[in-house]
Amino acid sequence: MFFRQKGVNAYLYRMIRLIVWVIIIMIVLRVVLEFLLPILRITMATGSQMRRMRAQMEEMEQQMNRQQSQPKVQKDGDYIEYEELK
Repeated sequence: MFFRQKGVNAYLYRMIRLIVWVIIIMIVLRVVLEFLLPILRITMATGSQMRRMRAQMEEMEQQMNRQQSQPKVQKDGDYIEYEELK
């Protein structure tokens, strides 16, 4: 190995290796922070919004079921229904 020699070459090899690793780590962090993190936030926000909407829909259905199950009383003005006696 050319760079694995002792002395100045070994020092340069370690420095180049360190610089390459720093660049790789910077690229990975940039990808994570600029692309993956916003996508994760959007996904989480969308999921919570969907859960909220689903809960509202279920609540509306329950209210409609309660209204339909209650007996309906119709009032047509002052008219009172009666039975004729014989």
